[in-house]
Amino acid sequence: MCKICIVYELSAKNLKMTFHVSWTYIICFLDFFGISVFIPLFSGHLKSLGASHFFIGAVSSIYAGCQLLSGPIIGSLSDRLGRQNILIFCLSVTSACYFFMGITYSFYFILFLRATLGTFKHIQSLNRTIVADHVSIEDQTVVFGRLNAIAGISFTIGPAIGGHFAELENGFSHICYFTSVIFVLNIVISYLYLEDPPKEKKASKLKNVDLSTLVKSIPKNLIAALYGLASINWPIFWDIFLMKFVTAMAKDSFINNYSIKVRERFQVSPKSVGYSLALQGFSAAVAGLSMGYINKLLYKEKVDYERHSTRIHIFVTFIYLALLCTSQVQFFVLFGMVLTFFSMILRVKETEMLFQRCPPSQRGSLVGMGTSITNIARMLAPLIVGIAEDLYGVSSGITLAIIMSIIAIFVSIKVNNSMAVMAKND
Repeated sequence: MCKICIVYELSAKNLKMTFHVSWTYIICFLDFFGISVFIPLFSGHLKSLGASHFFIGAVSSIYAGCQLLSGPIIGSLSDRLGRQNILIFCLSVTSACYFFMGITYSFYFILFLRATLGTFKHIQSLNRTIVADHVSIEDQTVVFGRLNAIAGISFTIGPAIGGHFAELENGFSHICYFTSVIFVLNIVISYLYLEDPPKEKKASKLKNVDLSTLVKSIPKNLIAALYGLASINWPIFWDIFLMKFVTAMAKDSFINNYSIKVRERFQVSPKSVGYSLALQGFSAAVAGLSMGYINKLLYKEKVDYERHSTRIHIFVTFIYLALLCTSQVQFFVLFGMVLTFFSMILRVKETEMLFQRCPPSQRGSLVGMGTSITNIARMLAPLIVGIAEDLYGVSSGITLAIIMSIIAIFVSIKVNNSMAVMAKND
């Protein structure tokens, strides 16, 4: 028996492969693919169960709220205990939640599951931090762009497949089981191919931590993680976080109730709305794949970087204005694709600027905080847009997006000036 155990242990160690960035692409695709299959049909499922619009909104808010609170903690734990361990733990919880979502009809249990998902589903933040640990700063822009491209591809094909599942008997349950299996695949990939670099293992002082040990160690490390957050010099990052917030508020103000906006303004079918979302996903994919070329074209020198970053924010503001004024659905879809393209560029640059300012040991905490900032916008935007659209009509959400985007221009100028000062000091 002991010999069998030894052979099994050696086999498990031999299965561990060296890191390759392609595996982070696969994890990104599977994660977003699972979400894109599930999310478009989730609200309809709740409505079919008799849920009110207030409850559906509360489900979205509690998810974003839990992500807001848990993001920095999960990131800080990954700094201490290792990215791979925390990623596997979060994937396991996520897979279980989606499975139970498919067998329950209780509103309270659904609310609990969404809160749990919000607390632990930080797959993309951890995935990007793993990339930052393994990939040089010079190559990170291209990698992050490809990750965004993969997200766009996932959101292009996912809703269509989800629609086929929905036509089956108990279709939503099948979708939940399918999504759960997708995250199981990600667990396997993470275990085999995303081992932390040696320096991370030394920093955490925990070698070969398995999942059960990780679960037992979380309570005592939670306080230490919070102390680690307190030790970060947050004031030097406030301008980047503010820019992330107003940019996310602008985009979420446009995206919130998107199907209602398009159907009421242009009297098109739900099928046409789905095609427009697919085109936006395609645009996001093109933007991500083009990041290497865009980076060479626009950011050859630091001065180019500072100048063009603000110009993109100005251009995006004009796109929001065009979306508000257009009376043709074809132009609305076209402008939406352009907006998605440049929004992806801005997201990549925000992440890059954050990593440029922070030491490697604090990347997880800061990425977690960045996720929390984005989730504040995701939590506030639906409430504000809902009130505005009840009072002033469906186009008022785009008006709010214009206001937020104008604020983003001025914040971008502040960020760029700070980056220029840092470059001179270096």
